[in-house]
Amino acid sequence: MGTRTFVMFALCALIVGAWATGSLAANIYVPGDHATIQAAIDAASPTGDTIFVGPGLYLEAIVINKELILLGATSGVDKNSFVLPTTLGDYNTTVESVIKAPAAGDPNAVSIECSNVTLQGFVVEALDRSVTGGNDYNNLIELRTTADTM
Repeated sequence: MGTRTFVMFALCALIVGAWATGSLAANIYVPGDHATIQAAIDAASPTGDTIFVGPGLYLEAIVINKELILLGATSGVDKNSFVLPTTLGDYNTTVESVIKAPAAGDPNAVSIECSNVTLQGFVVEALDRSVTGGNDYNNLIELRTTADTM
């Protein structure tokens, strides 16, 4: 077997092996492939998929429980000169990907429960987080992972 044939065989074996083990990362699109961010997260493989979220208002509380990359519409955009709207909720949802928990009783807008997660290019909007007579367990983003796995 010549060197060129061996290299081609090895490359094919590597690609087939990656495909068979599911280690090739997929691109998932919201709202193209799934209507909600959580549905896209649930459909993602356990490691390495990238979810691209288009602009819009996403009324959901999401839980990220696997390694993935979650990119909003303004991922990679320099927002150093970004001017916040004067009224909460006046984000331009034709440009921004806005995550807002659908009800005041929802504990978090975003919960990240594992390591190796990228969350970029989103506005995560708070609801009224006032507390009456107890602890406030409502967070915009909650990280639940051990320090040694971060």
